[in-house]
Amino acid sequence: MNDFVSNALTILALFVAIILLGLTHRKAGYSTGQSLAWAIALWIPGINVVAYLYFLTTEWPIERELRELRGLAGIGTEKEAAVNYEEAVKLQAKGRVAEASRRYEDVVARYPGTTASRDAAKSISFLKHGGDSP
Repeated sequence: MNDFVSNALTILALFVAIILLGLTHRKAGYSTGQSLAWAIALWIPGINVVAYLYFLTTEWPIERELRELRGLAGIGTEKEAAVNYEEAVKLQAKGRVAEASRRYEDVVARYPGTTASRDAAKSISFLKHGGDSP
């Protein structure tokens, strides 16, 4: 009887672990079937390491959807914001202050909440106070 209880608890623990791993993958945006497959794969020796590395290094469906929705809403990514900010800095360094100022304003408007947006706002303030380099 003791072996039966031990085996039953082991199976129950495995079942709960698979459910919890599946829920984690659902949060990442995978379908129920994909989540179950991921959860099972993570219990297979050898495959689990590869599956974890793949899961950690690839774009998740929820991230892809967020990126697409931001694109549709006209809200760019941190990387896009940084590229546009750097272009404004280059314009400013060339003495094209009016163009740089417009580009900074565009970064603030299109990429709210990003580091580049905050830096662009500081650059705009600096330019308004008569500076010509950040």
